[in-house]
Formats: sequence, C-alpha cells, structure tokens
Amino acid sequence: MAIADSTLLLEGQRDFSGGMDSSKSPNLIGANAVSRAVNVTFRGGTPATRPGFQQLILANAVEGANLGLDFFVNGLFQGAFYYQDRRAGYNPSLFCVMSGHVIKIDLGTYEVQRLFPVVEAPDIVSGSQYIIKSIGSTTWTTYGALSNNIGVTFISNTTGGAGTGTAYSTGPMNIYDDCYFVQAENFLIIQDGTSTPRIWDGDNLWLSGKGPANSTGKIAQIPVGTTMAYGQGRLFVTNTARTSGTAGDLAYGGSTNQKTITSGAHTGSRYRFITSTVHGFSAGNVVTVSGHSSEFGLNGTWSIANIHSTTEFDIDFTTTTAKGNGGFVTRANIGVASDLLRFTETTYLDEGGSLQVPSFLGRVTGLIFMPVQDIGSGQGDLLVFCETGVVSLAVSVPRSQWKNTAGFQRIALASIGSTGQESLISANGDIFFRSFDGLRTYRNARAEFNTFGRVPISAEMNSVLDFDTKSMLKNCSSIVFDNRFLFTATPEITFTGVSNSALTKRPITFSTIVALDFTTLASIGAQRASCYDGMWRGLDVTKLVTGVVDGKPRAFAFCVDYNVNATNTIWEITPDTYVDQPVNSAPVPIKSILETRSFQLGSPSEVKKLIRADLWLGSLRGNTEFSVYWRPDEYPCFRDWHTFSRCATVENCVVTGVATEFNLASSTVTIGFTTSTIKWYRISVPAAGGSVYTEPLQFVNSDNAIADALAISNALTAAGIVFSTVTRSGTYPLIAYTITGVLGDFTIIPVKTPNGSCEDMFAPKNLQAQYRPQIRMPTPPDDADPIVGRPYYFGNDFQFRIEWRGHAQLTRFLVLGQRQLEQYQGTDYVEVV
Repeated sequence: MAIADSTLLLEGQRDFSGGMDSSKSPNLIGANAVSRAVNVTFRGGTPATRPGFQQLILANAVEGANLGLDFFVNGLFQGAFYYQDRRAGYNPSLFCVMSGHVIKIDLGTYEVQRLFPVVEAPDIVSGSQYIIKSIGSTTWTTYGALSNNIGVTFISNTTGGAGTGTAYSTGPMNIYDDCYFVQAENFLIIQDGTSTPRIWDGDNLWLSGKGPANSTGKIAQIPVGTTMAYGQGRLFVTNTARTSGTAGDLAYGGSTNQKTITSGAHTGSRYRFITSTVHGFSAGNVVTVSGHSSEFGLNGTWSIANIHSTTEFDIDFTTTTAKGNGGFVTRANIGVASDLLRFTETTYLDEGGSLQVPSFLGRVTGLIFMPVQDIGSGQGDLLVFCETGVVSLAVSVPRSQWKNTAGFQRIALASIGSTGQESLISANGDIFFRSFDGLRTYRNARAEFNTFGRVPISAEMNSVLDFDTKSMLKNCSSIVFDNRFLFTATPEITFTGVSNSALTKRPITFSTIVALDFTTLASIGAQRASCYDGMWRGLDVTKLVTGVVDGKPRAFAFCVDYNVNATNTIWEITPDTYVDQPVNSAPVPIKSILETRSFQLGSPSEVKKLIRADLWLGSLRGNTEFSVYWRPDEYPCFRDWHTFSRCATVENCVVTGVATEFNLASSTVTIGFTTSTIKWYRISVPAAGGSVYTEPLQFVNSDNAIADALAISNALTAAGIVFSTVTRSGTYPLIAYTITGVLGDFTIIPVKTPNGSCEDMFAPKNLQAQYRPQIRMPTPPDDADPIVGRPYYFGNDFQFRIEWRGHAQLTRFLVLGQRQLEQYQGTDYVEVV
C-alpha cells in the first residue's frame, strides 16, 4: 500500500481570466492572472495564441502617370483614415497622406491611387505644376503645356487665365507635418496645419475655396487648422496654434445659397435689402436674414413681398426708423450637405466666433463628441481635450444662444489630458483616451475627480506603458475591434538602413499593440470584468483604423517594414487566422510568451524544492514548438528548463493525413490557393498491376512562369495525371495545377515535409485543433547560483515562463514541489551578516 508523502505540495492554475497584470510583483498578483503576456489572448479564460495578421496585396490604379502604389510604398507616412462611402455600388476606402500626397486605397479592388486637387484656369499659379483635366476654352500652352491633350503635365509660366478648363494641382501638402482627418457627411476633410485644406467629396479632391463655380472646392471656406470633429450638424476646426476652435455652418442650413447683404433701409411700408450680387429670389420666397446690423428685429425668417431689382428685395416691415448693413440672406429650407463646409457665421459675436480654451490647460490635442443615449443625434457636448485638461462645450444649444448660455463652456477635467487626436475613441458609452500616464476614460476620470486616486485604468500594463517616450505619444492611435480596445504603445523612430550621408525623416512607429478585451468571460445575466490580453507584437504600426467592408467589421494597421527598405505596408487583423501572412512569403508562425504569477506551494515562508511542472495544451494546429523556463524567488533571470514540440495532424491522428478523392473520368480539377503557403501533398493514383504511384509536391501562391515544372509534369504523366498552368514565386515551385486524368479516381493526401516537420497550414475539413493532456517537464537541471551556491530548484516560490511558436492554448498548469524540512546544506545558501 502506497504511503502518502506529506511533504509534497501541489499548486495549479486553470483560470486565467484576469489576463496580464504587471502592476504588482509576480507573488502578489491575483490567482487568475499572469505577470506578462505577449501575442496572447485570454478570451474564454485561458491563454491562447493571438489572432493572425494578414498583409494586404495592393495594386496600382494607373491613370496617366499616376502610380499611386509607388508613392504609398516609398512615401513618408503622415496620417490615415477610413472613409465610408454610403452610395450604392461604391466601396469604402482607406485614405492616407504620404510625403504630402493624398493616397486612396479602394477596399473592394485594393487599387492604390494618388489623388490630385482640381483647380480651374483662374486659380493657376505661375511656377506650379499641373495636369490637364479638361480643356474647356483654355489654351493651356499659354501656361507652359507641351500640348492641349488631357493628362499632359505642365508648369505654368503665368498666373491665372480667363479660360474654362480645369487642371489637377500636383503640388503636395506640407511633406513633414502630421495630417488630421474627419468625415462630415460625404466629405473627407484633410488638414496639416499649414496647407490649404483638402476635401474629398466621393468623386474628386478639392482645395478649399478653389475649383469651378458651384463645385465643392469653390463652396468650401474651411479655415486652415489641425484637429477636427463633426457633430451636431457642424464641423469644428482647431486653429494652427491649437489654442482655439471655430465652428462651421449647419449642415443643410442653406448657407451655400446665401448672398451677402451690403445695406438696407426702410421704404414705404417695407424694408429693402440690397445684396452684393444677383440674389435670384422671387416674390413669395421664404428667406432667412442673419447678421444684419439693424437693432429692429430684422434678423429672422421672412416671406419676400416684392422684387425691386436683381439685387434688391423687400419684406413687409413697419418700423420706419429701421436701417442697417452687412449680414447674409439665404433661401430657407433648401439647404444641402455642403453647407457644413462654409464658415460664414463666425463673423458675428452673437452667433459664436472663435471658441477659446483656458491657457492653463495647454494646447488642444483632440476633439470628440460625448456619446449620449436616448437623444436623436446620440451626441452630447463637444469635448475639447488639451494637454493638461478637458473642456466641454454645449454646442447642441442653438448657435444664436451660445453667447448667452450659462455653462456653455465648462472645465470637465483638470490636470488630466490626452496625448493626441488619434487615441480618442468612443466605446461602451464612454470616451477612451491615452494620457501621459496610461489609458484613461472620460467617465472614470470624472468619477475620481474629487478623490486622491485619479489613476489610469491601465496599471496592469505598467511594465509596458511606463517606458513609452512621452513626446512620441501624440501619434498613438486606438480602435475598437472584435470587442477589444486596441491601442499602440512602445513608440520609436527607427533609422535602420539610412546612411549618415542621406538622412531621411522617418515616421513614429509603435512596435506594440495593447489589447484590452471587453469580453473575457461573458454569458446571459453575468459578465466578468475586462482584462488585458497584454502585448501583441509583430508589426511596426503607424496607425490603426477600422471600418465595415461588405457588412463585416475589419481592422487595418498601416505599418513600416524595416526589413524591406522601410517601405509602407497595410496589414489586417484577422480573428479567424492563426499565422501571420506576409505578401510573397511563407506564413510566419506566431511566437507567444506567457510569464505566470509566482506559485508559493503552501506557506511563502517555507523553502520548497521544485520537482516538476505539467502543462495541458489545447487548440494545437500544425507543428508548435515550446520552451519552458523557471526562476526562484524573483531571481533576475529565467533558467532554461526544457524544450519540446507537438504536431497536430488530423482528428483521427493519422500522421499522413486524410485522403481527398477526385474522380477525373469526366471532370477537370483546379487546385489553387490564396496565400503563398508552402503545402506538401502526396498524389496517389492506381497504376497497372495494382501498384500505386506517389510523388511529393509543393503548392504556393504565384503568378510567374516556372521552367523546372516540366520534369515533374512528365513524371506524373506516366501515371495518367496531366498538370498545366504551373507557375512560380521566387524559390517556391508549383501552384494552381489544373489536373486531368484518364485512369479514374486518384487521391491527394497531405503528408509531412521531407525534413520531418509537420505541415502547419494544410487544413482539410477534418483537420481540427487538437489537445495534449499533461505534458510533464523533466527534473529541473541540477545547477546552482554561483554566488550563494544554492541550486536553482530551491525557493520559497517559483515563477515560470512558457514560450511557443505556432498556435496553441494553455488550458491548465500544475506545479509540484516538496517541502524542505531542513535548510539545504544547513545555512550555506543563507547570507549571514
């Protein structure tokens, strides 16, 4: 009969729903948390490999000399934005500015196009470069064009012109400044703080104030500025100095058809207004007068009683002493969306003017509207985030009342500000933002305003965020995707590959995406608190963006690839994949790291000997390599313990895979793949005499012809299989075989690669994620600390580090130790003073 050993101690962990928590020492964090997590997600309560990243394959949209992809790949990143086109038949797009050029990436075709602002002949500037868009009555040779053909590039040798033709202005924005974006209705406004604002209306790019009559550019009067927000029907723009803001006209308010009033006076029983240009009104039209200097109540809505001339009209008004000048008149109820692009109401104080923020709050860093439920617009106050505080503006009040509204401007937060516009995100009825000391939310900061706490909600990530370079956090970006809040961290400017003789400006990139999971554990009637998945690594991100494409939420990361000449790329976060997939390269298995809490194995005052640790693994896909480390009592370094690998094949555990049968008696089978994954197969065909012919093959994504495929093709022809459409990519042979046969059925069987490693990517329908129960580590190595002489497997508590490359889930972790009744070798390893 076995006798129980009372000195053996067991401790384990199977609940990891607390996620990463580096706010405390590993021996103090909660029983359901871990000390560190890299490329891990805790959704469902157990750690598993994070979702994969997929690089987008982009193409040039060539229009004349417009090679948009070249400018995107090699330009200096200045900002990006997701643009939603709500018209039927139009795709949403990603917009970015590279070295001053506006770039559009169609999310339906993935074509990249460089956009040029449209100008008309009178706006031509001497010495600037243009591309002919339309001829009209303009003689472009006057301005230096070699011919009058559409698409010809020329440099103007004169200023302006009387013609009606239009051209594209090729001049870039400021090529070094950060750019700011906002979508207001169908208009995308782009600013850099110094250049004329660019406006995309869904079809053309315009310069504010420039373009043919009645065009978007001609209508727009957007001031040069920086951060912007659109809400309550108005566009708000922060000035270049980032000290004040300006509110635009009301969308659909009618300002695009307004006329300027020069003067007015009483005549007979009516009041006569005189406009600076032809008003185009008719008797009986309803008009709105605003900003007129009369003190007799002339500002308001009136029905025109009489048309005196093309520039004069009368309204019924009995006050004979009334007179005035200035202001505007507009047709009522004929407003359009482009009214929001005008800033005509800022001249008169009783209708607004500039919106100043207190100087002690620092410069404005971002604008966003507070989400409010149960109201028509879903928007509340405009929150103006500054460097050291937040101001709220009650802009939902009618503009004519702004001046007299008590509490129109309030200081909502003091000493707590945001680092930049791109970190401001509305989520779960709150505003999340990055501050200098971590991640915060507006409601949480307000709730703690009168307390001594006032701490961010990201203490669990202190080991990462505390080391961020504060001056670079202005480019931190955030998104909400797959019910996670994702924001960038660990900023840097890398000059890898740049010579000292030709230094090139580089963007700020972020090597870490911090993931806060809102749904770690959730069910009907119960929900656990959110937790941090930790750090997601693998990309050097310049901007995170998200949007809905074809009814599916998608998340994209603009990145810099420092391994390929610091070129710009776009990657997608794909929850359904489990590898990182670059373009024109084999899939990259994800490397994950998990550092556990410290396991005390009973009393923390007792010394134990580490006997072993056991792991339970799940969700294995393909070949996954593991390395396990440990350290006693907060020892500075983790000690190597053991490495091993596990290969997930198929559900019935047949190493060579499951057959997929094809009948070629009356059909042609095409096998192709959408990724450049290396895949190994064995082709099995019945041959004469009952023998079976087999041949290992590779399948990869490719578009280039291959010459050496002929040998394999000839060999298989003898077995009755004919291959055609054989292509190549780099060193990878063979893709997209069109297979025909004359011998009847044949079988394709996935097998291991020749070097014996497991195929990671092949996934027939019955290749399921697998599990491996209770993998036991061997006895820890018998080496000792060279200073105190104590073996590393002795300690009061033990912490473990598990690394794996591939896809896996840690479902349970168990530690076995033995209580030491006496000190090891007396007190030799105890330092005695």
